[in-house]
Amino acid sequence: MIEILIVLAIVLSLALIVLVTIQPRQNQLFSMDATSNIGKPSYWQSNTLVKVLTLLVSLALFVLLLTFMVITINKKKNFRYSPFVIGLKFFFLLSIFFW
Repeated sequence: MIEILIVLAIVLSLALIVLVTIQPRQNQLFSMDATSNIGKPSYWQSNTLVKVLTLLVSLALFVLLLTFMVITINKKKNFRYSPFVIGLKFFFLLSIFFW
């Protein structure tokens, strides 16, 4: 069960990295963004599918990691980090870094 969650988390992390990297970079002028884009849905109008998929994958990864944490803590009271957990945390932090 835990191995399946680990593999799923690694796949979701890699998918999140790919989805974030294929999104186009947007130029930001912070003096203009504060006033010109208020109330405009312009962010979601370009590349809507990629942005929605990124949001869904990141939420799924978050819920999966919370579930994995609860299962692991309930299963082992004297918890030591296994190589799988270290790898899982590495992929999660890597996906956050590339976000």
